[in-house]
Amino acid sequence: MMSSVKYKVVLVTIVTFLILTTGAFIFQIYRKSAQYEAQISELSAQLDLIQENMGLIERSVLHKTTEITNRVETVFSQQRKNIENVRLLLDDVKILRPKDWLLAEVHYLVRLTEKKLFFEHDVISAIRLMESADQRIAALDDLGLVFLREAISDDILKLKQVSPIDRHSLVLSLINLQKKVDNLPLINYTLLSDALESKETALQDTKGWQSHLKTSLKDFLKIFFTFKTYSGDSIPLLSRQTHIYVKENIKSKIETAINSVYAQQNEIYITSLNVVAKWSLISFEQQDSAVMEFNKLLDELTEQSLLFEYPEKLQTSNIISDVVADRFYTPISVKDNQ
Repeated sequence: MMSSVKYKVVLVTIVTFLILTTGAFIFQIYRKSAQYEAQISELSAQLDLIQENMGLIERSVLHKTTEITNRVETVFSQQRKNIENVRLLLDDVKILRPKDWLLAEVHYLVRLTEKKLFFEHDVISAIRLMESADQRIAALDDLGLVFLREAISDDILKLKQVSPIDRHSLVLSLINLQKKVDNLPLINYTLLSDALESKETALQDTKGWQSHLKTSLKDFLKIFFTFKTYSGDSIPLLSRQTHIYVKENIKSKIETAINSVYAQQNEIYITSLNVVAKWSLISFEQQDSAVMEFNKLLDELTEQSLLFEYPEKLQTSNIISDVVADRFYTPISVKDNQ
């Protein structure tokens, strides 16, 4: 009996322990499950927030991408239009004005003309250069450049009205005049050889000893004294060395006149030749034919003036500059930008 009761007590104890253990286990499982559910809910909320943010980011990226794509397409479209306009302009140049490069040559010729005219005072070369420029314009066969040809024609006409000086011919004449100086006879000078020749002629004369004596005396005196008549102011006699200096001074003054021709110094030119004329009058035998020819040429050269008037500016200069700037340097305008 007692064994049966103990058995039951033990059995009840075991069952109770099992029930308590099972309850505790179930309670732990329930508590853990609640914690897991809370964590899952929290993670689910975070996931929803992340998904929402991702959606915002995706929409923002899509908007930016669309905006950038539109801008790129706009720029590409603009560039295609620009390229097309440039191609059309190049086609126009090739088809309508294939010889416009001649304008650059005309521009250079006009600039060279100004240099020849204003710096070198070479009117003849300036006229030839302007005529060459006119030929280049004619080769263009462009009715739009008629006003340019008219300006060139006006400038050529003004240049032809200028009386140019042939400087090379003038210099050659001065050099020729300079070479004549050494052969001109001087006043108040007789060479010793001339006196000896007169003496020999007298000794050969057969008119008697009185004539020989008289002639010898005259020739002897001529060696030391020379008598010549001269109408005008009294001029001191000059030694042979002084005469040589006079000739060199005259040639030096002519050389100064030559240099003044190239330098376009009219006052120095006239002054130098006037000094030469004065020295010629007091130093050379004026009745000698060579001296007379020398003085005649000197007078002609003295009357030549180095001064001449030429246009202060070529009207073609500004016109050709504007035409070249318009055709070569004007920025290309793009059509249909909008």
